[in-house]
Amino acid sequence: PSCNALLVGCILLLVARILKRLTSILIEMSLPHDDESKCIRSLLILLGLIVAFFAVSLALDMMGMVNFGTIAAITIICGILLYQTVMDMTWVEHRNAGLIIARQIKERRKKRFLRNLSVLESAENNNDAILEDSDSDDLSQQSSESGDLSRSEIRSVLHMDESPVAKISPPLIGTLVVFLLGVTWHVAALASASSSPSSSSRYGRRSVIGKVNSMPLLGDECGILANGGRWVPIDSCSEFHRGIMMREYGVGGYYGKCDQTSQIDIKMNGALSWGWTRSEDAAPSPSSSSSSTFSLSEGKTKDNTISTISGEDDFPTTKQCHFRFRDTDEIQLSLRGRSIVFVGDSMTRNLYHAVCRALGDINAGGYDATVPTHSDITKTFFGDVTLEYKWAPLAVDEISKLRDLRYGEGGSSAPPDLVVVGGGVWDRLHVWATDEDHESHKSNIKKLASELVELRSRSVSTVWFTPTTINTRALNNQEKRTQMNEEGMEEMRVLYAELGVENAASFVLDGPTFTMDRVKESYDGVNYPPDVYDAGAQILANAFDWLLLDSVTLASGGGGESDSQDFTPPRPGIMSNPFLGMMMLCFALIGLFFFDGYFGFSYLASLFVRSAAAAAATTDDPGYYTGEQHGLFSLMPNESYEEAFVPLHQKLKLPTISGLSMMGGRNDGTYGYGMQDEIFSLLGGSVSNVSEKSGSAEESYRQR
Repeated sequence: PSCNALLVGCILLLVARILKRLTSILIEMSLPHDDESKCIRSLLILLGLIVAFFAVSLALDMMGMVNFGTIAAITIICGILLYQTVMDMTWVEHRNAGLIIARQIKERRKKRFLRNLSVLESAENNNDAILEDSDSDDLSQQSSESGDLSRSEIRSVLHMDESPVAKISPPLIGTLVVFLLGVTWHVAALASASSSPSSSSRYGRRSVIGKVNSMPLLGDECGILANGGRWVPIDSCSEFHRGIMMREYGVGGYYGKCDQTSQIDIKMNGALSWGWTRSEDAAPSPSSSSSSTFSLSEGKTKDNTISTISGEDDFPTTKQCHFRFRDTDEIQLSLRGRSIVFVGDSMTRNLYHAVCRALGDINAGGYDATVPTHSDITKTFFGDVTLEYKWAPLAVDEISKLRDLRYGEGGSSAPPDLVVVGGGVWDRLHVWATDEDHESHKSNIKKLASELVELRSRSVSTVWFTPTTINTRALNNQEKRTQMNEEGMEEMRVLYAELGVENAASFVLDGPTFTMDRVKESYDGVNYPPDVYDAGAQILANAFDWLLLDSVTLASGGGGESDSQDFTPPRPGIMSNPFLGMMMLCFALIGLFFFDGYFGFSYLASLFVRSAAAAAATTDDPGYYTGEQHGLFSLMPNESYEEAFVPLHQKLKLPTISGLSMMGGRNDGTYGYGMQDEIFSLLGGSVSNVSEKSGSAEESYRQR
């Protein structure tokens, strides 16, 4: 908005005066006030041109030829024709004006020569040495200029240089300007106009298909910080919320305890919203080992991670990663033409429903007894965004589903763009009882890591969703409380990390990060309310910036081919409607010729309101306005025009309007004269001054 305001201000300051002067000249040329036939002819020509352009645009639209090349060709051709027409119509007048200028220069030189000659003769007769030798030389030089102008001087005055360069250069310059404007428009459309790539950042990425994000989107480095956030309480006891709830919904008793509420109790009284920590000290130290990953929620490192940070300057901050809440439109843009598959247990299914809600399906995840609990789900959003969920409670099931995706089985002809895998809870309960189960499960975890690596080698991004925090006390039987309690699940998370699952994934979505503060809300010990998983969906949506790379980035550093589409800017005129444009043009013409910009409401007002002058005109005073001038002071829009412009024309010595030289009535200080005096005082003059000059102004105009 600031740039737009600055641009508009520059246009108004630098261009408005030039355009106003140009418009006045064109109006005087095409609509002269003293040539009615020329005005009618000009209006007919303008109407014909509008109809012709309308027909051409309609024909091009019907033939599907509305593109930059066609518009540029028509603009250039019409511009050249207009230039040649103006030259043909104005060249003779321009030439005659040049001759007049040359004649005036010649006359001025003669007068100056005669004047200097008389001064010289007077000085000689009186023996007065007024003129020095230099003056005499100057006079002699001027005397030589008293003759006719030379041919070169006449040519310079007349601007008669008719070389091919002078004739061709204006159309060529106009063609170049049209071409540059078109190229600029096209490049701006391809670059999304309002954004540009960040070439200065070593972490620069293109985040969505064909769209360059103006912010420096960081790559895998931001994955370490993506899980770093906390639940922020929203104080519902604020005056703003209290006012709305009490006025709109009559909820007053609830707020009776707000006055005694402390900051600790805000969480109990208000809603919670997920947000990312902005502290600069959140980044891990350069000494972090390659086997440690950073957990911002704990403010320290855990010995179960992956990447090495080479130096403090190379590590991005949370501000550089631009973590923020992503709305439905933004997530849809980042997922346009994409396919995402979720593979896992009920935790992964809840995350799948949260992503569906983020895309606008507000009923996703609702209780529905008619749908089997353990079944696959497929949904399509906006026609080109596909989300699939595949039920796989155990590691063995996850391996099988990933193999189907890798080999194109399971109904999908092309590999997905992103695979989200989660599990470990039911493995802990069902396949972790004996030492043989331990070894078998460890082998399956290694196979799972291998499948994730295979998918990444095929340019498929992968996400590992670690199990959320377990509410041990809410588990409904003793076996679950013994086998899959929170202490046991923490061992399982460490086991998956040590056996390479987190290393194999493109990104790790840390479940405990957004559930540890809400553990009491887990109603069965495993699952949480929908809004808790919405936080996980937001973390995943921010990770889309580097997980869903376009084909350019994949080819340069990410690997193989991509099914992403190139960004195609909307063609010009896609939202236009020629008939609605013609309707607006008719409205403009009606307002112009009927002096009414309010679509008839000003005429409607004249039926109920009369001006004081019109009311006074009905009196018996014969010295007031005549019968012909009675309508001049009514509130009819076309008559108000005359009332407004008659004194202006008289002050500026312009031709009279409708043959009225004054605004009626006697200039004896009664009735109308007071109103006239007020109008003229606003214009900086007086009635008496205008009266004295009006006759001479009209006479001079007739002579012209």
